[in-house]
Amino acid sequence: MAANGNLRASVNEALIALPALQVSDFERNLMAVGYLTAVFEAEGIRPIIVGGHAIETYTQGFYTTKDVDLVLRGRADALDILRELGFQQYHDLRHWYFPQLRLPIEIVDSDLAGSEERLLRVQLPNNLHIYVIGIEGVSIMT
Repeated sequence: MAANGNLRASVNEALIALPALQVSDFERNLMAVGYLTAVFEAEGIRPIIVGGHAIETYTQGFYTTKDVDLVLRGRADALDILRELGFQQYHDLRHWYFPQLRLPIEIVDSDLAGSEERLLRVQLPNNLHIYVIGIEGVSIMT
């Protein structure tokens, strides 16, 4: 558990430092989700990007959206992790916000509607990665 605490502290620092990077908002948000993925996976939780941000990922930022929609099993543990990392809850338990990045996250469900076998694992800089729902599972009407 102490190792996970150290990881969380490092990720919190990395999230706070992200606004200073000279990259697009799209790249910055992907990196933020990559850092979240590292923390969640250390706790046995796999966050999956769905909805508009999945479309944004497939179009490499040409389609844009304001928030990141995630499917997370282990939602109760995930909420504690988000709080510890500095995310603020708003409206309800589904909606979270990281003020330094102006990054809203919505936890849309705990179960993926579709096959996890068709997830895309995207490698990012800094040895980070994210998971995105398969293109056939993405709906334009999000």
